[in-house]
Amino acid sequence: ILELEKEGDQLEKEVNQFLNEITDLDLPNENTLATLQLITLCHHLESVGDIAIKISSIHRRRRMTNSYFTPKMRSYLVDFQDNLDQATRILNQNLNEIQEEITIDQAEFIEKTINTIFKDAEANLMKTIEREKLLTTSALFYKDLIQNYEDLGDHLYKANKTIVKLKNQ
Repeated sequence: ILELEKEGDQLEKEVNQFLNEITDLDLPNENTLATLQLITLCHHLESVGDIAIKISSIHRRRRMTNSYFTPKMRSYLVDFQDNLDQATRILNQNLNEIQEEITIDQAEFIEKTINTIFKDAEANLMKTIEREKLLTTSALFYKDLIQNYEDLGDHLYKANKTIVKLKNQ
């Protein structure tokens, strides 16, 4: 994951440099807007990689400390992962779609679902800390994970939104 992230960082740098050179040209407004949308898309895609590294690091550190998550907490993580998988599939479809009409409806539904899972998981964490005397380290790892999963969902959604804007210009 770390090696792929480094490659992603380098690719983002090169693409942004190229796109910035294009914006310096005297282009019609719609081309300038499209170029700015591509820079935005690049940012969101690179952020997905950054967050993947964070999530991987959190899981590694959690395993090293033998921190425990309750079955309910793990079920929220599975729900996050399932929805993030769907959001990623939609993003791949949108990136590879040739047709002009792409809708954002499915991506928007998944983003709202991820937000709901986050709110529920966060509320459940507070109850679990009170009821089950969850260790502080476990609670902190879990809070970091759900926050990063929610952030990942945001960037996937915003990337999908940007693709729709690009295709509809």
